[in-house]
Amino acid sequence: MGLALSSYTNSFAAYQNFQTNLSTYGVEEVHGFGNSADGFHDVTFFLGNNNANPVDAALRYVATSTNFGVPISGVNSTTNGNFFGFGVGTGNTKWVGFPDGSATIVFANPTHAFGFWITGVEAAAFGTSISVTGIDVDGTVFGILPQLNAAGGASFFGLWDTSPFFAIAISSASFGDAWGIDNVSFEIAQTPIPAALPLFATGLGALGLLGWRRKRKALAA
Repeated sequence: MGLALSSYTNSFAAYQNFQTNLSTYGVEEVHGFGNSADGFHDVTFFLGNNNANPVDAALRYVATSTNFGVPISGVNSTTNGNFFGFGVGTGNTKWVGFPDGSATIVFANPTHAFGFWITGVEAAAFGTSISVTGIDVDGTVFGILPQLNAAGGASFFGLWDTSPFFAIAISSASFGDAWGIDNVSFEIAQTPIPAALPLFATGLGALGLLGWRRKRKALAA
């Protein structure tokens, strides 16, 4: 749709709250999917600085999903209506969908805050559930369930933590719901990742809701 973020009144308020808390740790970096190729799924790509260069990238993104076709799975520039996902932000028509699949995001440097815009979820019609699983730099696994829209539209989800984390997995389960994410936001951190920890990221998508630890998480949803 490409509407200004402020057009989504409630979600924009949550996004502003997220930005306020993120600013206590560092500077926000935001990435849409405008420079990514259309029409693929089960793919790895990089965002930040030079999108094609993993050396310069701020994060690595790995998406795996059921292939429901070009307008639904992978990075898309075709909007099939409010219920199928869409780009958010002025002039942004691209978004990435991974229905009944997962996306793993590994940061170049650990971060204290991470958020994204969810579009097109029809939780009431499809029984969709989405989980966000992450790994702190000390190896601790945490998991959170974002609040979901009942019938399409856009919403923002964000989390921040006093303990930095280096990887996030977003996974979904439903009966064929098509939806997407856009405008990934995170705090730029400078703490180097311990060499062994990225090995944990490979299995993040399969972790699902396992290994949750009770810890204080601040949410904006």
